[in-house]
Amino acid sequence: GLDSASPYIGDYQIGITTKEEGVMRRLRNEMEAAGIPIENSKGEWGPGQEEINVRYAEALDMADRHVILKNGAKEIADSEGKAISFMAKYNYGL
Repeated sequence: GLDSASPYIGDYQIGITTKEEGVMRRLRNEMEAAGIPIENSKGEWGPGQEEINVRYAEALDMADRHVILKNGAKEIADSEGKAISFMAKYNYGL
């Protein structure tokens, strides 16, 4: 199984994303540098779950942004010794 970055459910809690901030900061900054406009990121409901919001665009541009973001996120996480999953729900017990 997967171990989450945080054991807590912390949707909208200030400070809940501290453990993930190094990866999330790199993701936000490097996506901006790649031309992917990031509006914000925040902790989400599930333990270790993060949300990142990309500024809207026309369908083809948004599809391109989506692919670049997912690939970049996986590469950034790997370089930090972590893994990112885009599964809807990795743990059915939640």
